[in-house]
Amino acid sequence: MDEKIVRGIPWTLLEYAANKTLTLATTLVLARLLVPSDFGLVALAMLTIQSVQYVVGLGIAPAIVTSPDLDRRVRGTALTLMATIGAGSTVLVAVASPLFADVFDEERLADVLAALSPTLFIGSLASFYGIVMQADLAFRPRFAAAAAQTVVYAIVALTLASLDAGVWSLVAGQLAGYTTFALAGFWLSRERTRPNLDRPLTRALLARGKGFFLQGGVTFLQENTDYFTVGRILGAGSLGVYAMAFRLSETIYHAFADPVAQATFPGFARMRHRGDELRQPFLTTLRLVALAAFPTGAILAGAADPFTRAVLGETWLAMIGPLSVLGVWGAVRAVQTMSGWLLNSIGEAWSVGVLSAAMVVLLIPTVVLAADLGGLTAVAWVMLGNVLVFFTGLAILVQRRLGISVADQWSAIWPVAIAATGAWGATRGVAELMSGNPAGVVLIVCVAAGLATYAGVLAITAPGSVAFARRAVWRSIGRPL
Repeated sequence: MDEKIVRGIPWTLLEYAANKTLTLATTLVLARLLVPSDFGLVALAMLTIQSVQYVVGLGIAPAIVTSPDLDRRVRGTALTLMATIGAGSTVLVAVASPLFADVFDEERLADVLAALSPTLFIGSLASFYGIVMQADLAFRPRFAAAAAQTVVYAIVALTLASLDAGVWSLVAGQLAGYTTFALAGFWLSRERTRPNLDRPLTRALLARGKGFFLQGGVTFLQENTDYFTVGRILGAGSLGVYAMAFRLSETIYHAFADPVAQATFPGFARMRHRGDELRQPFLTTLRLVALAAFPTGAILAGAADPFTRAVLGETWLAMIGPLSVLGVWGAVRAVQTMSGWLLNSIGEAWSVGVLSAAMVVLLIPTVVLAADLGGLTAVAWVMLGNVLVFFTGLAILVQRRLGISVADQWSAIWPVAIAATGAWGATRGVAELMSGNPAGVVLIVCVAAGLATYAGVLAITAPGSVAFARRAVWRSIGRPL
């Protein structure tokens, strides 16, 4: 794999580790200051905003990364398109906010949504500068911009929440964070692109982005059908609880898969243009992500009860059920993400989008039934089943398009999966045995038992995994092996 790509992975990992850690810490503190319905209300607003964002985004941002010639004309055209779409979307959402509030039968949503609508325009600028830094493999300045966004969000949201601003602390934090990334991205990327609109380039960008447009819109539906259903059927309070469990679980793939994908997506695209072999780099990447994501998800799921009691408190006990399932979902989602982005990088975005659409067709009715008949935990089980089937479909697609057999893909992760299963069993067993003891103590013992079991089983199923991971990390940071 290209050394510049490999050296970029630590910066993307650091970006996600630092930002997600701070965001998670901020969220947990805010959970003590606010009530679940505040989080549910903002989740509904962001769901609406992101739905508009995906529908009108046209897949332009990722199309920039796969463009073989990213000169100033291409960048200027992309900036003009993204900014224009963002501005129009802001007006649309602000004007239509009462209608969206009626859809969710939540009167307070109108004001919150109108206040958050500028994030569509600000976010379009932030997305442009972020994607340009990614395409240029400028991961260090991208890390700095993302870090600034997270810090500003935390300061604003926590300060206002401590002053009893309620849901508006979350709104103000979002606005401040988006603005910070846009300004920092403009400054740190040193990209001084002048807006222009070249019609042939516009058609080329839209053509290249159609697969990403389909995939992005369908993926949005796939990932947010549960939010929409829970919010519509069970209300903002239940959505707040579910959203917290989901946010904790998605941290797994945000922490491990997304940062690696940020580097490997443009990297694999370049390798493909050069005609390089992708089989071994992909299997290596898949294995590394599984080594980190699987035990994290297993332990989070197994320790859902003591974690909720110790960290969030009695107000959030309804989160235990969905978190015990979504922790596993987050782990599987991490490896599924890697398969999807490999296919994107070799020009198979449309195929991934079609597969995603088929998954959504299956997901929507099952999620509705689960929410109506079984509640939050049933919805979580449906999400887990969906991501398992989707991962299987992507593995078959990787085999057909790249010749990397499903058996080879499974061989890269099965020892880790077995060890993670053992970690889940140990964590869950300790939680049950120590029930009634102080939650903080139980949580510490659960984590220790899970990690010890994972390490022990992994030493049997894949004895070279630690050395393998060490060599990969050392190479990525430029240290001798």
